[in-house]
Amino acid sequence: MEISYLNALRFGLKRIFFGGFFIRGHAYTMDAISFAIHFCNVQIQNITSRAPAESPYTSGIVPVKAFNRSFNYNQGKYSLLLFDSSQYVCIENSNISTGHDAIVLKSGWDQYGISYGKPTSSVHISNVYLQSSSGAGLALGSEMSGGIHDIFAEKLHILNSPIGIELKTTRGRGGYMKGILISDAELENICLGISMTGFSGFHPDDEYNTSAFPVVGSITFKNVIGANIGVAGNFSGFVESPFSTICLSNATFFVSSEASPSWFCSNVVGFSEEVFPEPCTDLQSSDSKFSFSCFSSLYPQLSNVSAFLDHHPQEL
Repeated sequence: MEISYLNALRFGLKRIFFGGFFIRGHAYTMDAISFAIHFCNVQIQNITSRAPAESPYTSGIVPVKAFNRSFNYNQGKYSLLLFDSSQYVCIENSNISTGHDAIVLKSGWDQYGISYGKPTSSVHISNVYLQSSSGAGLALGSEMSGGIHDIFAEKLHILNSPIGIELKTTRGRGGYMKGILISDAELENICLGISMTGFSGFHPDDEYNTSAFPVVGSITFKNVIGANIGVAGNFSGFVESPFSTICLSNATFFVSSEASPSWFCSNVVGFSEEVFPEPCTDLQSSDSKFSFSCFSSLYPQLSNVSAFLDHHPQEL
């Protein structure tokens, strides 16, 4: 096991590299220190984690490069588990409340992530209760330079948060986010229901390539309901690299204020059906290929992540 401090980036953060077993069973952390964990082939179940609302940049679960190990830690000031560049991860039946993003998927930072080239992929998230004081319940990015693909998140319950679901990146990241299905999500008391933005995050140094635009597409949001929502969605891509094949199906947001627009869109192309309030025209493509691309397969292979882990047990 290796533990190292990254005080230059986030105070109180410890980075841990594990190999050999799973986080399974019951664990509870309260006001725990912040961790970065690198994982592959891991199943996380029945986790309850709390961080103080005033603790910024403490994210709940963030899959990071690792290899089959588990731990339980309960001391220190902040929370939590931070994970990046991980494969075959299952997160289920858990309750996360934190100062920043509750569950985050990442995969490398600018030219360093591009060079390392290890994506986050084959992740299944199911039946989780999420709350954030300053971020999103479920987030992807903004560090995603190694790529993020084949993600299936379902049965999400996100409460009392600034943002419900967020995919975020920025110029210079490179990489991609694609093959992502988010289904059966309940949002309540959320300022911004769904956010996809190309203008989030900073850079580790000045060596990044300003022409390295992320490719974002093949993203589906299905069976989403929101109560007391400030703005239903904000989709802001790049002029140089618009977000494409963004799909919304059977989504209803009960917006708290009729005075402000329910949707904001720029440099995005997508398809929608049975969505209320009516989304931006950018998300109302009449091209039949969008409907086929969005809803024909719905990435059924992603539901096999749990089965894969069940047949590769390495519990303590």
